[in-house]
Amino acid sequence: LSWGFQGLLLDISQKACSKESLGIDGDALEEAGASIFGAIAEVIVTMAALYGPDHDYKLVIQNYPSPIADFIHDEWVRSPDGQGENQTWKYRKLARHRYIGGCPVHVQSFNVARDLAHDLNEGLEDIYELLALQFNQVDIRFVDLSDAFDGKRLCEDADTTNDWFNPLRFMNNWQFAQGRYATDLEGWDKTHLNQASSNCTNHGQACQESMHPNAKGHKKMAHCLNQVLAIPSNASINDMKLRCAAGDPPD
Repeated sequence: LSWGFQGLLLDISQKACSKESLGIDGDALEEAGASIFGAIAEVIVTMAALYGPDHDYKLVIQNYPSPIADFIHDEWVRSPDGQGENQTWKYRKLARHRYIGGCPVHVQSFNVARDLAHDLNEGLEDIYELLALQFNQVDIRFVDLSDAFDGKRLCEDADTTNDWFNPLRFMNNWQFAQGRYATDLEGWDKTHLNQASSNCTNHGQACQESMHPNAKGHKKMAHCLNQVLAIPSNASINDMKLRCAAGDPPD
């Protein structure tokens, strides 16, 4: 699970998350931005040291497509017996229902996911521009995936086979030993949920494919990457940025 989204999803409760409750504020984002800038700058310097300043390569910086819909589809608003967030004592049924859709979170947490992705993406675009200015001899490009997965994110459609992201999937203790993910939470109680959440936090493989693009999503990402790589090398810093549009990639 990517930074920030883990806390958003692993706290399966009737309370909506906030960036503050996840420990994500302006200082945290600024720290992360400085760390990312430093890491990429080190790669560029290392490439120059190993292969010389005239070595021909393209460096593409990609931002973050939010795995969670901006607005939840009607199918996932209530559990099959009609329970929503206002019936907190029944929230476990609602969480189980949304787990099938891949997003067992409070409806108001969808806004937090959207805002978090927006903040991360703004920061990455700033990093691209700073790197392109500082290392103007290097062919650096930026592909913006903010809109690329629109209509194909988790809980954005009633039919989960249309999703381009893997749903959130847990392994409980007995499944962890078998390397098997649970496709639903039927029969799970609070103890099972806590065990699964702990496994996910302490053992990355317990939910490592969750919230990442699936095969269809990777096909879309490849299409976006091909588009940004097709931009002429003599383009300006601004023209080296590509905002990849939503829609199915060509076959």
